Amino acid sequence: MQPPCLSGAENAFAEARVCSCQSGLSVKPGAVPPDNGVMGFDMGHLYASLVVSLIGYGYFMYGRKQSQTPFLIAGAALMGFGYFVPSLLVTALIASALAAAPFFFR
Repeated sequence: MQPPCLSGAENAFAEARVCSCQSGLSVKPGAVPPDNGVMGFDMGHLYASLVVSLIGYGYFMYGRKQSQTPFLIAGAALMGFGYFVPSLLVTALIASALAAAPFFFR
């Protein structure tokens, strides 16, 4: 006999059990899912995002105080793009390009 399937909220707090309702997927009770880090991010990416966001904040504040639109835009982009990029390498490449952009578009 299989356990009854749980709703979304109840399933989130179940002990890593998956019912074989519609998908046919089943896991033994008490099984632990693999650890993928904090919400799917590794710590290196989280720290890199923090540093890039702090640099973006500096660019943003400088652009606002000095009325420098390129720094303002680059700062806002540096603060926000980390939410959409899941890779550390891609984060570093985009951050480098955005940090250099205001010096080329004055």
